[in-house]
Amino acid sequence: DDPRATWQVVASPGSVESDQMPSPVQGVKGTVFQDEFVIFGGRRQGGRCTNDVWSLDLAGASFAATPTLPWRRLECDGEAPSPRVWHCACQAVHGQWFIYGGSTW
Repeated sequence: DDPRATWQVVASPGSVESDQMPSPVQGVKGTVFQDEFVIFGGRRQGGRCTNDVWSLDLAGASFAATPTLPWRRLECDGEAPSPRVWHCACQAVHGQWFIYGGSTW
């Protein structure tokens, strides 16, 4: 038997306006670490780049018709990379990321 991938719509509680989920961005990069999908950066509508870090909790993922998974903004220690879009990113070890390159335009 060949394994099959399936697309699934995910709902998230809250709203962008209440800062309970990230605003739509382009050129964002993400990685999965443990039970979280973590995203960094991107360019918001209107052209402003961001260096926000958000996490989508995958622990509640299920085979429900539309699972509800919450977002949360992450506060990270150390000096944050500058806001950027179209960068490279990967999860290394122990929850660390490598962020390289990108653009501010």
